[in-house]
Amino acid sequence: MSGRSTNGLSLGYTFGLPLSKSRPLYLETDAKLAWTHDSETDRGWIYSTTKFDFMSLSIPANFLYRFSFCKGNLELAPLTGPNFRFNLVGRRKTTYGSDGSNSNTTRFLSKESYCPANIFQLGWNFGLAF
Repeated sequence: MSGRSTNGLSLGYTFGLPLSKSRPLYLETDAKLAWTHDSETDRGWIYSTTKFDFMSLSIPANFLYRFSFCKGNLELAPLTGPNFRFNLVGRRKTTYGSDGSNSNTTRFLSKESYCPANIFQLGWNFGLAF
């Protein structure tokens, strides 16, 4: 039998910059700082608890075009653009045994386990705002 819980918190700011005076074309960028805590308990043959903490900063840059319908009462805005993500903190701690006497902590974003893919990620956003 096992149990799992995930909690998180994010803080962000969005800014839209018009790119044209005659067309509803915008560059929309924002910054989001997110923290996630995940905990999983396995009560099987060997009792174990794994806790995972992760913090990242995402900076997308989306191009957005607004279409107005119903005399301006409804707007649809498809968007697309790159998303730059910087992973700042990453830690996993596993505790074994019912008394928690044995544990193993891994900091996978440390200098000892450095890998550029662990620190920086590049993705692409597609979306529709309305």
